[in-house]
Amino acid sequence: MIKYTLFDDMKGHITDDLLVDKDDIVWMGAMKGLHRYDPKTKSLKIFPAGVSIWSITAASDNRLLLTGPNGVFIFNKNTSSMLQLSMKDGKSFLLDNSMNAVFDQEGDLWISTWGKGLFRVPKGALDEKTGKIDSYQQYIHDENNPGSIPGNNLQQVMVDSKIISGFAAQSLGYVKWINVHEVYKVLGIHKQIQIVYQTIIHLEHLKIKTVTSG
Repeated sequence: MIKYTLFDDMKGHITDDLLVDKDDIVWMGAMKGLHRYDPKTKSLKIFPAGVSIWSITAASDNRLLLTGPNGVFIFNKNTSSMLQLSMKDGKSFLLDNSMNAVFDQEGDLWISTWGKGLFRVPKGALDEKTGKIDSYQQYIHDENNPGSIPGNNLQQVMVDSKIISGFAAQSLGYVKWINVHEVYKVLGIHKQIQIVYQTIIHLEHLKIKTVTSG
């Protein structure tokens, strides 16, 4: 967890993630909602109150992907609207405790969860007007399948230019794997690694150092 005490409006707020966009706006995911801080005007906005945000990733210039205990949201920076994603098959509870979400370069949406493994929403399966997910694939650990993901408690999911995805799993450290004809091959596991993230951001009116471990 990260505790900010750099400016009065953030004193006492506990935050889980931080993103700086191309306009140098600082977005923070917190227990009390999504925080927007403008270092030029030193103004802080919180929206919406009551929704806990664990991670923030950029979906486009004007959209953010947000995850938390209540699932996955798309936030529109232009309209300040927040759209919650849901499953058309009625299994939206599967997205509870979503830890991270990201679009890959093919347009597929990947969602890592704590307890329910990894989800892939193919391009075109998400209606971004309603938030409804028409189809998805769920990847979970299978003790009888050595090619399955090594754990169901996942943290951050990443995608690089080769469509290789990696994630941090509880007690497993960093895991890297690749999709080959729908068969997932584990490329490397670093076991029993305590993962530490450290970010130092320097802006004209703001200096933040965040450290979290898990």
